[in-house]
Amino acid sequence: MYKIETHLHTIVSSSCGKLTPEEILLGYKKGGYKGLVVTDHLNRSAARHLKVDLSDKKEAYKAFFQGFLELEKISRDEEITTYLGAELRFDDNQNDFLIYGFTPDLFYDLDTIFKEGLAKFYPKAKAHGAIIIQAHPFRNGCFLAESEFLDGIEAFNLNIRHENNNADAYKAAKKHHLSMISGSDCHRSNNMALGGIITDILPKDSSELTHMIKRKKYLNFTTPVEYLDF
Repeated sequence: MYKIETHLHTIVSSSCGKLTPEEILLGYKKGGYKGLVVTDHLNRSAARHLKVDLSDKKEAYKAFFQGFLELEKISRDEEITTYLGAELRFDDNQNDFLIYGFTPDLFYDLDTIFKEGLAKFYPKAKAHGAIIIQAHPFRNGCFLAESEFLDGIEAFNLNIRHENNNADAYKAAKKHHLSMISGSDCHRSNNMALGGIITDILPKDSSELTHMIKRKKYLNFTTPVEYLDF
């Protein structure tokens, strides 16, 4: 069985991330993880922090995904697989969405994506093979998005600095028949390697991980290890 983190941020590309790729790799190796989904923030605030000119599409993409690239490079020698993901926020509200399984050109025009909102982005994501999972939908300032534009819900967010109201997220996922995931929402050392999913087979890439989540071929867990019924 393989432990996979579904939600983490690096200091490289997320303004709120406090851990270097080296620190992340060390912590998750100690935690027995074999897979890491890097979900650095994609939003206008992050663009300002990174001093990114969104009109320079190539450089903007590189800056936002640099954390993934650095962690992927050093994880190879440790036999830990790194998957490309993102935590996307549009301009119209404070909701965040974990995006998995996309091809890189999905995010080539970030300025347009930030403006357009979830309803317009959803068919683009589907065309690129991606899935959209709403992160911590009942955290203060957030609300549940329309279920027709979601593939899943982060029903157990383990970020200890927020009240995530995970019970409400679980109920919403059940009500709308959406996939559920658990994630550490790792930013700092004190909320590293606290949860994720467990699979029988280690996905070889982000596309395979996405198909596994679609088919619900995994278990969610928290630390101390508790297997969860969702």
